[in-house]
Amino acid sequence: MRGKWQDDFWTVLLAAPFILCFTPGLQDVAEQGFVILSSSVPPWYQTGMGAALAWAFGKDRAAEIAGRIMGRKRD
Repeated sequence: MRGKWQDDFWTVLLAAPFILCFTPGLQDVAEQGFVILSSSVPPWYQTGMGAALAWAFGKDRAAEIAGRIMGRKRD
């Protein structure tokens, strides 16, 4: 359960725009946010966010796979 709050944080953060898109009166807020993100966010920041998301959702699986690989007996 260590680090579980990080998964929950990213899940809520990613779900928020989706929820805004279906909330009357807030669709414009979601649309404006995506316009700003697509036009003015530098590529290095986008890459950093992608890496953070990949790490948040993939770290447990990566550790499991690495453990299986390292735990195998070599012939």
